[in-house]
Amino acid sequence: LFWLSLVFVGTSVLAESRFVSPSGDDSAAGSESAPWRTIQHGCDQLKPGDVLTVLPGVYEEKIKVRVSGAEGSPITIQGKPGAVISGKGVKG
Repeated sequence: LFWLSLVFVGTSVLAESRFVSPSGDDSAAGSESAPWRTIQHGCDQLKPGDVLTVLPGVYEEKIKVRVSGAEGSPITIQGKPGAVISGKGVKG
């Protein structure tokens, strides 16, 4: 039981809060002060337990979530008020 507790705590500690913004850059750190530009890039970086926050603005992109969380460590993608995903101009 002790070992299982260590594994759970270790997983929680590794979870990160990440951010995307229309004014961001996909080569940035993904932090609130240095957000990524695209939701797709953000999704591609996520690990179990991570939270991706989509900051206000319009995102014209097609998104495929290719990762998944784990039991007790879900991946969360949340939008702040004013975050809009638009299909305008997106091909495919």
